Amino acid sequence: MLDSSPNQCLAVSTSPATSQTFMPDTFMPMYALPAEITLFTQYALKSKAYIEFGCGGSTFLLCYLTQAQIFSVESNPTFINELSQNSLIQNALAHNRLRFYPINIGEVQKWGFPKDESQRHSFPLYSQSIFVSLDSTLRSQIDTIFIDGRFRVACALNAILYCPQSIIIIHDFFNRPHYHILLDFLECIDSANSLGIFQAKPTPDKQAILKLLEHYQFDPM
Repeated sequence: MLDSSPNQCLAVSTSPATSQTFMPDTFMPMYALPAEITLFTQYALKSKAYIEFGCGGSTFLLCYLTQAQIFSVESNPTFINELSQNSLIQNALAHNRLRFYPINIGEVQKWGFPKDESQRHSFPLYSQSIFVSLDSTLRSQIDTIFIDGRFRVACALNAILYCPQSIIIIHDFFNRPHYHILLDFLECIDSANSLGIFQAKPTPDKQAILKLLEHYQFDPM
């Protein structure tokens, strides 16, 4: 799910996913600016093992353009059900190439935000459970992590802790100063509009990351 306004609903103009031969029930757009989608696709094409926080058009592109193993974390079970009606998504699920990880953070509203804090105790699961559920061998194979859902700072911090070898892609990064604390631990290697491509800095301060997680694992922004 790309957290953007509806007028930014665009497809990758240079990819096969936009072919006019695609049936309407198969095509799924990605909510982002053209340059952001192009850059995202450039890195996604290289992926063999991919984690995303927030499913949607990005999930479709990975299923269509790559043979990557896809692990998709989402807080809205209704959205997962709707997405699973897509024929390409169905095929990826059937072949066990795509796995959804629905996280119960309580009733959600637009863009998967929790409606209230009735399930606050479950909030940390969103940013951490996927990493804990994968064994160490598989975690070491994760090469790309796309952060575009909820709890974005916590997702990035956990990505640094568990998969420091990965390329980390964060949407809406440069227009949201709230996320810029991550620059203490991440180096930007590429960007387009609000989309940033990052690598973890060498020897991150794990204690500092854990301290920040005490707060940000409860922050759904």
